[in-house]
Amino acid sequence: MLSSDDWPRGLPSCSWGDGEELQSRKNWKRLQEISIKILRVEEEKLQSEQRLGLFWEHFPPLDPEAVANMMQSIWNYIRDLEGQKEAFLQEQRELTARVARIASDSHRE
Repeated sequence: MLSSDDWPRGLPSCSWGDGEELQSRKNWKRLQEISIKILRVEEEKLQSEQRLGLFWEHFPPLDPEAVANMMQSIWNYIRDLEGQKEAFLQEQRELTARVARIASDSHRE
């Protein structure tokens, strides 16, 4: 649950019954969730890149094809993580714009 300290300055602060403010709060909460998810994806990507790097540090493998398949799998996973991050960043941009519009509209009233 958002506390008053979590609520960004400049956004309307009216009764909970107001649908616009409720939507703003939901958007703000989602923005916080997205930020956390982006950090998790970045950490997982870093760990995957480190795992991939371990393959290059070892002696030639006994089964090069198996190692190549594992490395390709890690590369595919990294690309998937990059796609997830981009989707989160896009959603973050859209929500930020939406919240800014609501705040701007509320200041005009």
